[in-house]
Amino acid sequence: MRTEKFSKKDGFSVTFPALLFCATLVSGFLLVRFLEGIGTEHLTTQGQNALTAMVKGVENEFHSSSAAVTAMSGSPWILPALSSPDPENFDKAYSVLARYNDSIGFSVCYLLDSKGAVIVSSNRNMPDSFVGKNYSFRPYFQEAISGKPAVYLATGITSLERGFYAAHPVRDSEGYIRGVVAIKTNVDAMKQILKAYPTSFFVNPDGVIFMSGSPEMVFQSLWPVPPDRGRELKDSKQFGRDSFQPVFGRPLRQGDRVRFRGEKHFCLRTSLGLPGWSLVLLVPMKEVTYFGFLGWVVTGFAAGMIIVLTFWALARERTLKLLRNSEASFRALYESSKDAIMTLSPAEGFLSGNDSTLKLFGCSGEADFIGRRPDDFSPQYQPDGQLSSVKAGQMMKLALERGAHFFEWKHKRVGGEEFFSTVLLARVVLGNKTILQATVRDISEMTKLRMELERKVDFLERFQRVAVDRELKMKELKAKIAELEARNNKS
Repeated sequence: MRTEKFSKKDGFSVTFPALLFCATLVSGFLLVRFLEGIGTEHLTTQGQNALTAMVKGVENEFHSSSAAVTAMSGSPWILPALSSPDPENFDKAYSVLARYNDSIGFSVCYLLDSKGAVIVSSNRNMPDSFVGKNYSFRPYFQEAISGKPAVYLATGITSLERGFYAAHPVRDSEGYIRGVVAIKTNVDAMKQILKAYPTSFFVNPDGVIFMSGSPEMVFQSLWPVPPDRGRELKDSKQFGRDSFQPVFGRPLRQGDRVRFRGEKHFCLRTSLGLPGWSLVLLVPMKEVTYFGFLGWVVTGFAAGMIIVLTFWALARERTLKLLRNSEASFRALYESSKDAIMTLSPAEGFLSGNDSTLKLFGCSGEADFIGRRPDDFSPQYQPDGQLSSVKAGQMMKLALERGAHFFEWKHKRVGGEEFFSTVLLARVVLGNKTILQATVRDISEMTKLRMELERKVDFLERFQRVAVDRELKMKELKAKIAELEARNNKS
């Protein structure tokens, strides 16, 4: 009987730690997966915020060029140069093109006739003047001469520099298209937007890299270009290249994990206002590896404790302690973030906010923030005329339906100071409760610059109208003087 009892106890003492060890390994694997998921989500959020900022910057460059070329096409001094091509009309058209070029900082502004030949250009006195060049083969001209505003990205035939082209048809009083006015802007400003992210790529629909945070990657292709398409690109002279060296073996999609320059990266990709063009950002996954490594360290430690002590209670306490430390670490990251991060519920208002949030809104403490609603930190009306209280509800509803929603918003601090911002709302599920996490960034300076640009464009348009009216009045005055002189001579 004693031998039998000893065997049962001995078997239990071996089996129980073994079961605990196996359970620990399984739990560790799940913990690693969980921590890697947190790390991936964190990287995705950071990368998506960076990608959104880059997209905004690039699209702002596009919009400024498109707005300017539209305004130029309606100038009363542009059409005469196409209808009556004489030196006087050319000089007037040149003054318009040069004024826009110098005021807004474009590379070249130029006017093409209906056959694609440049008749006036803001660089007409430069060695690389566009005057006399024919760009009828360029898609932006073909699209604009057919009646539609066009945008195009390519390497210049004359300057051999990469540029963004915006073109608009010039119509006469009867609506007939007489020519095209175009703007070329070098990509220097857009290159600066991507410079901070070496693994960012601005690619065409075929994957050809037009701009990158790594200049040496320009005109390579992120994925293989089919031979037929490669020949078309060569014939179009869009990029001035005969072939494009692919970096990856297939097109990249949002969420892909790829190896680039010896490291694993997470792929983020978003489209732009240009059909087929997109921004690709490869986010290094080192941080996710650190999260996974932390998980395996925790697992190994717990397994070692089980083997040495074989006490479940001690192992459980150790795990709880690690979880508390992990929670404190995440809380510290949340509190020390430079971004204003907060949580809110459509029904209850704000639930929490980090120190950056309290500073941004001018709150004296978290108690001064929790329980308030978004419209408490907003003027009564948004710039589009909607009530802040109504529009805030609409934005939260969109975020809950889609999972995330990014938009611009006018906020108001506790002291009454108003400022423009971007808001990223993300749906978060905590237990059985669904709330929203908001990330707010002050973009007052960027908004001020955009408004200043719009003011300059409006000033130029008003200046044109005044100049034209003055010219007409001078002509009328000269005619009356001539008439009076003729009468005096007869008398």
